[in-house]
Order: sequence, then structure tokens, then C-alpha cells
Amino acid sequence: MMLKNTKEVNLGEILRDAGLISPVQLTKALQEQKNTGSSLVEILTKKRYISMQSLVDLLTYEIPLPFGTRDADKALRNFLLDTGLTTEDELQKLIDESELGKTLVQEGYIKKFQLELARQEQQHTGHPLWRTLVNLRFISPEQMNAILKHHMYRSQYTDLDELVGEILVNTKQITKKQLQQAKQKKKSTHEALGEILTREGIISATRVAKALGDYLNIPFVDLHKTQIDRKVAMMLPESFIREHKVLPIKQEQGLDGLPPRLFLSVIDPLDISTRDNIRMMTGCEVVPLLATEKALTEMTDQIFLFDRADEEFAIDSVEKKELVPGPGKAVPFAALSVKNMGEDLSTVKLVTSLIEGAINANATDIHLEPSANEELRIRYRVDGMLHDVMNISEQAHSTVISRIKVLADMDITERRQAQDGHITMKIAGTEYYMRIGTLPTKLGERLVIRLLDERRVITGLRQLGLEFQDLKQVEEFISTPYGMILVTGPVGSGKTTTLYSALNEINILTKNIITIEDPVEYQLPGISQVEVDAKIGLTFAAGLRAILRQDPNTLMVGEIRDPETASVAIRAALTGQQLFSTLHTQDAAGAITTLSYLGVQPFWIASALIGVIAQRLVRKICPYCKEPYTPDSRLLNLLNLEKEAEHTQFYHGKGCDRCFHSGYSGRTGIFEVMKVNGYVRELIVNQAPEAKLKEEAIARGMNTLKVSGIKKIIRGETTLEETLRVIL
Repeated sequence: MMLKNTKEVNLGEILRDAGLISPVQLTKALQEQKNTGSSLVEILTKKRYISMQSLVDLLTYEIPLPFGTRDADKALRNFLLDTGLTTEDELQKLIDESELGKTLVQEGYIKKFQLELARQEQQHTGHPLWRTLVNLRFISPEQMNAILKHHMYRSQYTDLDELVGEILVNTKQITKKQLQQAKQKKKSTHEALGEILTREGIISATRVAKALGDYLNIPFVDLHKTQIDRKVAMMLPESFIREHKVLPIKQEQGLDGLPPRLFLSVIDPLDISTRDNIRMMTGCEVVPLLATEKALTEMTDQIFLFDRADEEFAIDSVEKKELVPGPGKAVPFAALSVKNMGEDLSTVKLVTSLIEGAINANATDIHLEPSANEELRIRYRVDGMLHDVMNISEQAHSTVISRIKVLADMDITERRQAQDGHITMKIAGTEYYMRIGTLPTKLGERLVIRLLDERRVITGLRQLGLEFQDLKQVEEFISTPYGMILVTGPVGSGKTTTLYSALNEINILTKNIITIEDPVEYQLPGISQVEVDAKIGLTFAAGLRAILRQDPNTLMVGEIRDPETASVAIRAALTGQQLFSTLHTQDAAGAITTLSYLGVQPFWIASALIGVIAQRLVRKICPYCKEPYTPDSRLLNLLNLEKEAEHTQFYHGKGCDRCFHSGYSGRTGIFEVMKVNGYVRELIVNQAPEAKLKEEAIARGMNTLKVSGIKKIIRGETTLEETLRVIL
């Protein structure tokens, strides 16, 4: 019990320090927790000190893989097997805990305060630091697995030279005396051990690389005798290639739907994180090949110096005029690269690679975040989770931000105020619309690119993940020519996709459909779309009033966020129009309560509302690394699945290159569809509590979010951990 209280106090302090609750609220909640024995999260949300979504948002950004309860022991067993160790004690002897904690903070895996919390927890449990961090869910077992491998090598060998020296002595290519002499010279010259041995004529650089490759089972490649595909080599920015000492040399198409294979020459075979970043940026399976540093540097110079001469010639040949797209037209991607802005060409290539890499990784957002060490941290949001891609040096920080701002037609001299912009461009024949937002922070300008691809959002209702019963119910809502249909859920739960899918089901040839959105993200054919602009007074409410004078059959209001919009929307639904909109609520019944808070009379709600669709997005198990497993009994208990566990095979993804070792690939929806009719209307008019409304809807056959998630678990589409993450 003491351990639980300690954890909950720590959670409360995190929420307090993040500014989400006040010190007074924390004190009251902890006192009630002591008296009642309820969980702190339950008390905070019940008292409305904090919403569950705010809590999830905090943990999503501050703590990687929130609520993750992957099988840490299984990950440990795999790790020990991979590295040839047999016991946890053997592993602990190889791990320097102070260095591990410092590395995790410096590389952005955890925050400093999380490390402090883990240190405190260790005093109670006596567990190793790495296991404590996994148990506290500050980092996933899979991430820790990869970090421990890297850290173990670095603990055994202070640098690559230690490993090289040991291999050369063991294979009798050099003597122990020669190794000791080279180490002595290294202390004064600070050169790499291989360089010293090569310069002294003791061994060739090729033999060093081959010996290292044989030991690590990585093939050696002689770059001077290998045909290098220049286009493939330039898939990565020159600055990235030179900084990490890698060079792509060729690419092969994947078979049977597998991703392409990218053959990458490397100098440091232990640098796994760089290869993972390249896999993320290119969408390819990375195959490492060992090369000598001299050959790699020479070939890099040859490729990029030749390429730079070509570009300089091309720019001199291009007519010096500004390439500004006309209204609604896309700028070809190549045109953006030769625009005469007097910019450094490596910056142009870097920005190009970041955007193309995000598209290859199926990312929805690119985050460019200034960090304390003055580097620019790059992260992609894939399937709702943020993944580190690379860090950009301090020197290139401002030029990269400025390049994106130029493309988005933003003021590059203004760094003290937030700005918004957009870029429309075609990449590989597909048009992408990108929303750009900047934010001034103490460490510098922060920038986020939202990648909008209408192929991802404009889909049919049957592709959303609705259960058969729920699908029929939603189709019934849509076929009703009047009344209000609401889609609810937190930010990023797929509400816009559901609305657009519903509108696509309506016959646009015989109906006048108008939407008002903030902003219009996707252009829907045959539908009139209006964009909110508060600067000129075009708010949701004002725009909706104007739309009602356009003889609409169906309206879509992007979001009901204030009493005025709620009132106008309800009146529109009452006067015979079909109206779709969204609300931010936890479940379907919560929509009734929220409309009441916005000042809408209960009898109006009962008369106008046809149905409510609450939803969340859950990640699907990666099909390439899907495997059976036995979930933690505590998770089964939370979802009341103890009985089903006796005759149900559960699955999870063990993590592979194709899913960035997350175990998940793609997302689907879980839904709660509440029909408003009969006795439910009577309850609304009588202002029945939210719990009573939900109870009645369930009695009449409504699937809750929990039930919808459980059905997907039993079918092997997602995991218990993922379902709990989104419904708690």
C-alpha cells in the first residue's frame, strides 16, 4: 500500500508541476485518496480537476508509450538470449547505472524528473534502474531492450576501438604488444586505433573492416569496386551522411509486399540508432555493409561535389523568377528545390528528406523541437505515437526553420509570435497539403508540420472499424433527412474521418451539402466548404447563420465549442436540416451533459438529437511480427476477461523493423453508438444523470467503447494494453 501511495504522490506532483492541477487540488485529492482508498486518477477526474484526455495528453508527450504494460520479462529473456548472457545478475554487472540514466536523459528517452522518480522508486524496490523505468512505464521494454544492447557494448568497449583491438588480437592479426603500443600512441594523438595501426603499416584498413565484419556477421564492401546508385546515395541529406558516416549504395524492391531493402555502408556497426532513424526516414529495411572510413569519405566527396556542381549549373540556368503557385495549384516538389532564395542547398535537401521520410513512414505530423543542447530534435508521429528520427545541429537549426517558413509564406523575421501557414505540393504524383504552425519557446522556435493526405481520411463507413450492429445504426442515422448527429471523442480520435465518411455516403447529386470548418483540411468533391476566419468575424455561429440562408439539405459544423454555435446548430436541426458536428466528450452519453453546459434546453436536445457516436483510435497489431502471448492477469481483470482467457488466444506484436519495433502498424476505431429515441428522450427531458442515460442505452443494446475494444482483442486485431490505453 505504501508503494501505491508513493507512486500516486509522484503522479500528482507531475500533474501539479505541469500546471494541470493546483497545489490545493492535489492536497485535497490526496486526502480523499487516503480516506477512500480510490485511485488518484479516479478522484481527480471525478472532481473535474482534470479531464482524462488532459492526463492522456500529458503522458503521451512526457512519457513514451503511456500505460504500456508489455511483457518486460519476455523482452528481458529475448535480450539475454540475443547477447549470450544467462542471468539478470550478469547483465547488471555490465551496466553502469549512472551512465545509463545520463544517456537516457541526454538522448531524450526520458525526462530528468522521470529519472529522479525512478531513483526514488529504486530505494523501495531495490530493482535495477532499467527494470524500474520499465515498471514505471516511462519507457517500453522493446525500447529498453535496444538501449541495453547498445549500452552493454559501450560498457564492454569504451569505444569501437576496444572492440577492434580485441578482435584483431583474438584473430592473431596483430600481437598484444602491437595493440598496447597503438593504445599508448592513441593517448597522445587521439586518433582512432585503426588509423594508428594502418599508418604504422601493421595492418591494412580493409583487413580491419573485414575482421570486424566477420565478428559481427556484417558483410564488407569495397566502395571503390562497387557501383553506387547516385540517386539512392542522395536519399539522405549530405549533412546527415557526413555526420553519421554512412552512405546508401543501392536499393532493391521488396518481395511479397515487403518494404524495399536499402544497402547502407557504415563505419560504426554498433550505431544501431542511426540505422533505425534511416529506416524511419526512408521506409526501407536497412542492410548494413562495413566499409573503410577513407573509402566512404572519398565516395561521399565524389558524389556530392559532383552533384553540387550540377546544382550550381542548374540554378545559374534557371530563369530568376519567383515560383509562386496560383490559387489551388500545387508546386511541383522539384520546383521548391531550385527556387532562387539564396539558401544553402544542403538545407533544401534536408527539409525535402524530412518531408519525404515522414510520408514513407506514414506519419501524420513532423515535430521540430528545440532542445536544451541547442540541437533541433526531429520526431514523427506514426499511429498516434511520437518517434525520434534525428537531431539537427545548432548551426542548421535556424536555417531549417526558415526554409520551411519560406515555403509556407510565413514571416521568417518574426520569431516572437506564433504563426500559421500552409504548403501544397506534389510528391511522387500525390498531392499533399501541409499545415504549418510555429511557437516561440524559451529554447527557440518550435515548428510542427501536419501532413494531410485525403486518401487516409476520405473513406467509407465500412472501413472505419464499426461493428456490424453499430454500422447499421450509423447508416440509419445518416438516412434520417433531419436532426443532429454528433461525433464525440478527444483530439486525434478520428472524428473528422468519421464525419467525412458519413458525408460521402450522402447523395451529393440530389442534396445541397455545406460545411463550416476550422480549418478546411480536405476538399470534398461536390460539397461547398467554408473556412472559419475570426479576423473578419466569420465564426462558427456567424458562418452557420449564413449557410442557413443557402437552402442546405445537410450541414456539417466542424466543432460545437461555445453556447452561440450550440444554439444555432440545435435550431437548424429542429427546422428540418440534417446537421453533423463534433464535441469533446468522454463517451456518447456525455454529449447530452456537454450540450446542457452550453446552455441548450433539455427538451431541445431531446427533439433535435438523432444519435451520438463516441470513438477512439487503437493501434492494430503489426501483421509481420504478430505472435500469441499470455497477457498479465491484472490486465485481464481490468477488462473482465478472466473467463474468456480460458478459451481465447491473445496476440501482440513482438516488434520488428517494419513497425519500428513498436509491435503495432496502422489504426482502427472503437465505437460507442447511442440512438436517441423513446425512453432515452424522456430521460433527457427529465434531466436524468449521465450514468442513467448510459445505463439505459446499454440496456437497449449499445456497445460501449470497452466492449468494442474487447471484441477487437478477441479477434486478434489489437492488444489489451492498447485498448486500456485509450479507454482509461
